[in-house]
Amino acid sequence: MIIFCFWMLVHAAQAQEETTPTRLTGLGKNISTIPVALLDQCFPYEESKTFGIEFRLPRTGGKCDDGLIICYPGSLATRTLDNAHSLNGMSVNSELFNVDNAVNNSLGKYCAGLNVSWHGIKVNTEKSNGKNIIKLSTSLLEEEEQSFEIPDAHRQFIIHFGNENEFSAYVTVEGQRIDLDVVKAEQYMQLAPNGAHLKDFVGFWTLGLDMLPWMDHEVKLFINRSCSCSMEAWFIRPTDGEPNDPEEPSTGIGGPKAKCIVNTTKEVPLNNRLKANHLIRIQMLIDGNALDNSITFAILNEYRNVLMKFKMSTGQNATIQMKWPFKPVSIENANLPEGNGTRHADFIIALTEYSYGIVMNKKLLGGKEFFPAKWTNGLPFNDMKSLWLSGQFLLLTDPLVMPFHMLGQQNYKPQEQKLPYWERISIVQPDTNVIFRVKLGQNDNDFNISLLHNRIDLHKSEDSIGAEVLTLRVQPEKDQIWRPSRTGPVPILMGEAKLEAQKAYEFTLVMLKSYQYKIILGNFYFHKNATMPIWATNFVRVEGNITLLGRPEVEPPPEQQRTYNFSIQLKRPLDYNDTIQLKLNTQDKTKNLSILLMHDALRGNNEIGGVVLGMFFHFDGYKCTLYCSSVLSADPVKEDTGIAEVKNLTGIVDGRLNKYGQKFDMDITALNDNFKIHIKEVKLTHLCPYPESNGTFYPPWAVDYIRFENDVQVHAMNIMHPPTSEQRNFMQINDTNDLVQAGDLITVKLAITGDLNDNSSVAINLFHQALEFNEKVGKTVMKVMLNSASLYFNSSKPLINNSTNERNCTNGKLDKELKELKIGVMDKGFFNVTLTWNNDSSTTCTYTNGLPEWAVQYITVEHNDVTLSNPPNIICVPEKRYDEEPENHSTGIFGKVGRIVTVALAMSSRLGGADATRRGGAVYGRNLKSNQLPNNNWMAPPPPMAMRSAKVYDSKHSPAEYLKKFAQDFRRKTGMHSQRHHEETTLEQEKRVAGAGPDPIHHQDTTLEQEKRVAGAGPDPIHHQDTTLEQEKRVAGAGPDPIHH
Repeated sequence: MIIFCFWMLVHAAQAQEETTPTRLTGLGKNISTIPVALLDQCFPYEESKTFGIEFRLPRTGGKCDDGLIICYPGSLATRTLDNAHSLNGMSVNSELFNVDNAVNNSLGKYCAGLNVSWHGIKVNTEKSNGKNIIKLSTSLLEEEEQSFEIPDAHRQFIIHFGNENEFSAYVTVEGQRIDLDVVKAEQYMQLAPNGAHLKDFVGFWTLGLDMLPWMDHEVKLFINRSCSCSMEAWFIRPTDGEPNDPEEPSTGIGGPKAKCIVNTTKEVPLNNRLKANHLIRIQMLIDGNALDNSITFAILNEYRNVLMKFKMSTGQNATIQMKWPFKPVSIENANLPEGNGTRHADFIIALTEYSYGIVMNKKLLGGKEFFPAKWTNGLPFNDMKSLWLSGQFLLLTDPLVMPFHMLGQQNYKPQEQKLPYWERISIVQPDTNVIFRVKLGQNDNDFNISLLHNRIDLHKSEDSIGAEVLTLRVQPEKDQIWRPSRTGPVPILMGEAKLEAQKAYEFTLVMLKSYQYKIILGNFYFHKNATMPIWATNFVRVEGNITLLGRPEVEPPPEQQRTYNFSIQLKRPLDYNDTIQLKLNTQDKTKNLSILLMHDALRGNNEIGGVVLGMFFHFDGYKCTLYCSSVLSADPVKEDTGIAEVKNLTGIVDGRLNKYGQKFDMDITALNDNFKIHIKEVKLTHLCPYPESNGTFYPPWAVDYIRFENDVQVHAMNIMHPPTSEQRNFMQINDTNDLVQAGDLITVKLAITGDLNDNSSVAINLFHQALEFNEKVGKTVMKVMLNSASLYFNSSKPLINNSTNERNCTNGKLDKELKELKIGVMDKGFFNVTLTWNNDSSTTCTYTNGLPEWAVQYITVEHNDVTLSNPPNIICVPEKRYDEEPENHSTGIFGKVGRIVTVALAMSSRLGGADATRRGGAVYGRNLKSNQLPNNNWMAPPPPMAMRSAKVYDSKHSPAEYLKKFAQDFRRKTGMHSQRHHEETTLEQEKRVAGAGPDPIHHQDTTLEQEKRVAGAGPDPIHHQDTTLEQEKRVAGAGPDPIHH
């Protein structure tokens, strides 16, 4: 090595700066030229740094049975200069160091075909005694000794071309050194002074002498990697850092004419290895440029019938089909990876005791597991005999079966939920199913299933947030389910329905009408009345000592073509000076049309929310009249009717609309004291005052839903905001990304300038359903206010025994040097507030009397007699849970923050242009999208569709009679009935065991025979026959069988 380094001193050395390893195996790559400075190895700046080549298989598994070949110009190969002289890498006219390819070595012949002086090495994987091994070969040795097995190398190893002390090549595996051909190297070192020829002792130990250049300053390499080889290789230098695994595994190109990814059909025996909490892992490469690729996996029984089939295609939603019934279930937003070139797809088919989970590239498709019919009996593991795969792909490894948890690694996490569990759900409409799948422990383990409104736990008197819509208390030991009634909990007589320990069950709640629901348990069902409107549900909760087998599943009702009586939820609350812009038109011979601005409700009712503003147009002959009213559930009910009073906000005015139909634009602007209604086409301007309840006026931000009823077509809708400088400073909680919880941090940065006085104050409010304090609307979760004397806390938490929620902290106060205020969220309504001044001194006060932290929806900052150089800056952690207030003049309520954004509402089963599903009469605005348009543009309206009322009003009445009739009809349509109407029936009347079905007179429902679900008798055997594999064979290229489909 001393001679070698002395020789290298002749050549200039490059400065040693950290460099990047050269990847030799990128997609489509087969030639690499790497600059080298050989003195870097003689004088490495880090111990053990050398020249070499590192080989790795993917961490997720891989193989290289056909081998990875690297050809290179041999520094020891003989080159002819002229008739009298020859040259190798070390000397002229000396045969002492000449080493050529072995005569009968096929690898040598391959590399020599590139250039006569080129040599080569090859790395490949093999199966030996059931294990994967890695072998290294060289073109310098004859066939019988050219291959060397790398001990303990299963994924990675490095060939080092000597080091600062020696020139013999060696291997390391996970940092452990393995010497190559030790005997040959020692023999040569002993005999070299006597003129021994290197070719007589050549072996793996000479790879460094042969691969590193002696005269040039670069290494040239040619790489051949087959389609089936996923091994990666890097040329490393002493100055290189650690190579990084590529983000996605790749394979070679297999030559210029080879195509790696082709139509493939493969069946793999499972050998009875599948059982509960095991998975099948399938790793493949696909063509990201393919326009019509389709991948199919199927688990087959011994008769090659399909038990489960998964199909994923380019540009289409994936589907999963499971036995009984064998009907495709669409998996939203699940498509094959697309992009230029080859893409990696790492699939997992996870099998729990009862369900299938499909994972692709670490993402659970559909965000849930899939349960077949009759899932409570468990998956048919004993029938699962083979896995069938079809499509255009290249398998990186054979499919592997392994447990979810193996060798300390969690390969898949089942979707079982820890109790108590709560979750926000979408709007519940008639015919919506909410499914809970549970497994019982011991029979004496009771549990609750709850439907909640604006809260995540059962109702508590100490917080007064939201409402408990429905709670079912299940007692397996007694085979009883307790339901609420207006007189207290009432048991449901379950008849033959039994609950057994260690068994799984599916509870389905079917929402029938506003105050009616149905419980389905296996083959049994029970109709019941509710005490609260079911549509108010926006959270579900499960608690008890049981196993919740997955997230509760909401099945919306079938999309309906009717388009009347629907509600839209606003993305953000209406505020002062906001304008609702509507593009509408009436039908020919219109009788009535209604536009309702709702608070906390989809429709009018007597328990939750109310109608802040109802705008009613009535046509009597050629005359159109307009009338404004409100109905507030906060008002006391009338003794004679048992419902809240409909309040007239204005008298009847001329509505001016054309009975025979006309298009018109309506603007509804929230002014300081009233709503202004303006229809420019008929020059109508009408003011409707804000409703009042017990001396308190409802503000515009009480409006969070808009409802359209009767004969009206809605083409587009937009909300116009005032300039940013005139908007309220607030932050909205993004409750689609969880709610505020313990550990969150809210920071308000202040920049106070000017003098302060005794009236100066700054307040930070954490509100629920409010943008400022109001006696009737919303709650204050926690308020912290600073003035020149102290720091004060307050909240809307109900008082007990004349107690107070107010607290002051004299350690903190408002002054010009105050830099920021931090609110640390704790549990159970506890908050830590820390004040920090410009000199970085700070003080902390704790408030323990707030409302639950999860109730926070809006954060506002108010200041009085305080001059700020900049508006208060609110910073929240984690950031994803909080939405900053938009800094724009107009925000489409369904669109992204930007300029005027309008939404076309195609009045059909879908709201066209807004991508919002109307589920039986409601649109959940948070999920809607729209394009952003310039300020003077509206989205092109879709074809209009009529919105007909359920009943046509009789117009032959006086105005007073009409108003009375209208109020009665309004109550009927909006579900506002007296308490007497919803009184619970007696136990005898409610006795409707599943065997006999509901009282057909009382419910006008189908009988049990008509209601029989799949779980009881199974699907129609003729219609749902199992298909054989031959019938199911549909190679991706050919598409589906047109006869079968």
